[in-house]
Amino acid sequence: MTCPYVHYVVDDAYPSTPFEWTCTSLMPYSMHSQRAREAPMREPVQQLNRYGLSAWVRTDPNEAPDETRPGQWIDCDLRTFDLSTLGHFDVILADPPWDIHMSLPYGTLSDDDMCALDVPALQTEGLLFLWVTGRSMELGRQLLRQWGYTRAEELIWIKTNQMERLVRTGRTGHWLNHSKEHCLIGMKLAKRRTQPDAWPPGHSQQVPQWLHKGLGTDVIVSQVRDTSRKPDELYAMIEKMCPGGRKIELFGRRHNVRPGWLTLGNQLKSTYVVEPRLRAAWEALPPTAPAGPAAEEGPRIRKMLPVLKSNTPAPTSSVVVEAPTDATAPRSPGQIWVRSMTPMGTPPANKIPLGSETPGTGESDVVEATRARLLRCLAESESTL
Repeated sequence: MTCPYVHYVVDDAYPSTPFEWTCTSLMPYSMHSQRAREAPMREPVQQLNRYGLSAWVRTDPNEAPDETRPGQWIDCDLRTFDLSTLGHFDVILADPPWDIHMSLPYGTLSDDDMCALDVPALQTEGLLFLWVTGRSMELGRQLLRQWGYTRAEELIWIKTNQMERLVRTGRTGHWLNHSKEHCLIGMKLAKRRTQPDAWPPGHSQQVPQWLHKGLGTDVIVSQVRDTSRKPDELYAMIEKMCPGGRKIELFGRRHNVRPGWLTLGNQLKSTYVVEPRLRAAWEALPPTAPAGPAAEEGPRIRKMLPVLKSNTPAPTSSVVVEAPTDATAPRSPGQIWVRSMTPMGTPPANKIPLGSETPGTGESDVVEATRARLLRCLAESESTL
């Protein structure tokens, strides 16, 4: 027989708010958990509200505060993109296209290209999650040291098939088939350390103040999906370790876009930016040619940036990417400019009616012709009667 009551233990971390994974402000340890422990177990929502802890109650995602950010993405070539214009982030997730000397459905980066990336410009303190292959494992550790990180942990992804069994066949691995992948976790600490009394009990100075430890394991068991697609369980682990703050993913694709994250890659085919300071920095950049598959499509005339489906309400405006229309502007193939801000959901109106090349011979004329034929048929039927 099952007990009808809800028994729970409140976490000693900060209150669980509906915007904890997507807000910009980091929320360190607080002592409100003791007050929450004193609340009775029956009708927990009412009791928490009665104790003045309404922030602990998770509400509808549509009622999230203004700090909530939808997923953002920038289509760019990370080899030439100026990462310093994006500001600092608390978490960096990177899945580089390592050169494994095999035929792959996407482009790869050489070891020299990886070493030349300006990753230190993105972070002064925080975590770096770096996916590596068997060949690049030692290079990944070298890059962590070069970028100023200390290797804190190593995450292993055990690959399974649809039968939830270990993957034993595949194209990866020169000597043995690889059934796992590694993710190196690097940590970078700021030189300053203030307010030691505000640290939670058992806190170590070797980790940032806002980091929540002990909320995950170093092994993920998940099914293999698309080529080079990593398990989504890692996102949940990162969001628990670093509630709030700014997060960025390098070498991402469309399926990597998620609320609260900025995704950079050359397979996104468009750019969507809503964060004010990030949008200002993006608009200040000089015009550049699109990267990846978008470079083959050439310039587009006033193309509205697509919006992915998300539980987070869409903002009221977005950046519009369009081709240069000025006769004096350079017109290199595939060049795009960021020109203006256009309200979401209001695409530019058609100047020419559908189904015609000149005004005045569109759908209205077709309707009039159909109406005239109906009137003639009606007149002929009345004359025969």
